[in-house]
Amino acid sequence: MTALSIGQRSLIQQGYDNYSRQELDNISNSLRITPTVALVIVIIGISSQLPEFLFISAIISFIATVVKKGHLYDLLFNSLIAPLINAKPLPPSPLLRRASYFTDGLLQIALAISLSAEEPIGLFLLSTLHLFSSFVLISSHFNASAWLIQYGFTHFGIWKKPMSVRLAKQFITNGALLVDIRNSEEYQKDHLPGAINVPLNKIKNHILLNNKNIILYCKNGTSCKKAKEHLEYHTNIGDVHIFGAMCRWE
Repeated sequence: MTALSIGQRSLIQQGYDNYSRQELDNISNSLRITPTVALVIVIIGISSQLPEFLFISAIISFIATVVKKGHLYDLLFNSLIAPLINAKPLPPSPLLRRASYFTDGLLQIALAISLSAEEPIGLFLLSTLHLFSSFVLISSHFNASAWLIQYGFTHFGIWKKPMSVRLAKQFITNGALLVDIRNSEEYQKDHLPGAINVPLNKIKNHILLNNKNIILYCKNGTSCKKAKEHLEYHTNIGDVHIFGAMCRWE
């Protein structure tokens, strides 16, 4: 399996880890629209000396933090533009992407205050930070705010990061079983090298898993937690690790 692109890696990091590589590619360009529109609004607000633009943009960002369906600009794209250009509708925003909207809103508030207070140094520094982070996000999908939030969640145990590819390969070399918990038809169509197939509905009492360390994966990672819970009830099972979405392998 070929390596993930920078854009695919960044979208997975934002929380789109339940999408296949093809699905990520289908929404990749459309996901650039919201940060592009937000950047244009900030540029207009600063160049026109209109802090109101920045305050409005910040409010929209704060609202998007709690609206699971997506950012206002995502929803407008889905209802007005996607049907016209036959594009895939944008999916609901994952938690990390929504959390990043809150930090974006704070930055826009800070820009508006600097603009209102006529603080040229503060305005220059904040504008540079916003422009640079927006350019990186639009060009590569790397979301610095989401990365920092993810780091904080992981550090304080709020969110557990899935097993890395490097660590999974190391465990497999040391004897762990790579287990595909999708159904047999999906497994026959495509699977990771060296993986065995134990569908989720048969995983509780599968003899091949006895006394083994296990690494679980499926199409999008959503079934792995349930499979792990099933396995951890059995005392004859070794350590159970979640790799998650198949598309993360490279």
